[in-house]
Amino acid sequence: MKTAIPVVEDRGLDSPVARSFIEAPLFFLASVEGSDLRLELYENPAKDEQELLELLLSYGVKRVVGRELPPKTEEGLKLYGVEVVKEEYPTLAKALEALFS
Repeated sequence: MKTAIPVVEDRGLDSPVARSFIEAPLFFLASVEGSDLRLELYENPAKDEQELLELLLSYGVKRVVGRELPPKTEEGLKLYGVEVVKEEYPTLAKALEALFS
């Protein structure tokens, strides 16, 4: 399941997970291919709720981590069947462990 995880800065697995997706400068896309976990890092160009929704859907995201997602983005994601995880994780590694184990 392709999962989007917003981060404050790129420190690899030690990257701090951002509370707010719209304010996060970067995000990782995580997915499992066979027995391998694949991670891709992207800049977050979204400036508003609609852009964020369109961006995430364009990457084929099926799950989003975000304690603070804009309401319209969250509603739109759910309408498209995207799972929204409102847990708080200190690092990318902790998020991946919880979501993919």
